[in-house]
Amino acid sequence: MSIQEQKIIPMLELSVRNQQETSNALSMMLEAVKQMASAAEQASLTAQEARAEAQTAVTEVREIADEVRNSVWLFPAESNELHDAVRERSIELAKMNQVSEERFTETVGKIRRRIWSNLKKRYGVAKYIYIPHSQYTDAMDFVQNFSLVD
Repeated sequence: MSIQEQKIIPMLELSVRNQQETSNALSMMLEAVKQMASAAEQASLTAQEARAEAQTAVTEVREIADEVRNSVWLFPAESNELHDAVRERSIELAKMNQVSEERFTETVGKIRRRIWSNLKKRYGVAKYIYIPHSQYTDAMDFVQNFSLVD
C-alpha cells in the first residue's frame, strides 16, 4: 500500500465513525422529540380532561349552593321583620279603608290573617317561618305591596 492509501484509509474510517456518531446523536434527538411530542399530546388531553372535570365540579357546586339556598328558611331577624311588616301593613290597610274605631282591631286582625294566608299560599308553606331565605326580599315586597283587592 502506498503512503497515500495509508493516510486515506484512517481518514475514511474516522469520517465513517464521525458520521455514525452524528447518526446516533440524531437518532437520539429524534426519539427525544417524539417523546416530547407524545408527552405534549398527553398533557393536552389531560388538560382537556381536567377542564371538563372542573366544569362538572363547578356545575355540581352551583347546584348544591342553589339547593342549600332554597332549603335555608328565614333567619330569626328576617322572620321578625316580616312579622312587623305584616302588622304595619294590616294597620295601614285598615286605616286606608276608614274602619270605625269599634271595628278597627277586628278588621286589622282579619286583614292580618288574610296577608298571612296569601303569603303562605304564595310560597307553599304551612308557617311563614318556612319561607326560603332566598325569597325574603320577595316576601317583604309582597307584604308591603299587599292590597285587599289581591
